[in-house]
Amino acid sequence: MTAPALLAGLDDTTLVEFSMFVLQEIPMSRVALEVGVPPDGTRAVGGPGGIVFLSRLSDHYPRVRIELWSGKPEPATGRWDASEELTADLSGAVRLQSVTMAVSDHRLSLPRSGPYGVAVHVRDDPRGADIEEGSFARTAERWLVRLWPRQ
Repeated sequence: MTAPALLAGLDDTTLVEFSMFVLQEIPMSRVALEVGVPPDGTRAVGGPGGIVFLSRLSDHYPRVRIELWSGKPEPATGRWDASEELTADLSGAVRLQSVTMAVSDHRLSLPRSGPYGVAVHVRDDPRGADIEEGSFARTAERWLVRLWPRQ
């Protein structure tokens, strides 16, 4: 059995509003926000059309890396404040989007439609308490989102 391979990666930023942002499938025949808010104690929830992410801050721009893998990757290295695994049903391509529809110009094409495993990792900004709501600051919060087709 061959080890999973990284097929594509995308580095981007997104607008977090109301402490949330989404990874939305394109075309938008299903709306990721309809998945709902991540349950208490979690930072992300996936479902039909995408993934909703919960930040510890509101109104800011974090860095997000999205990776597409051929299979479930090894655990991410480095220091992460939270990590979790979930499933999302995706098709076409995906892009980052704010909850009020500010969309990224960048997209990541998917090899097929259907269920995807998703590993989410986040490193919170240590200055969190000093970043005011409505600042729209570029922050040190970092997200790593790894996708792979489920069999």
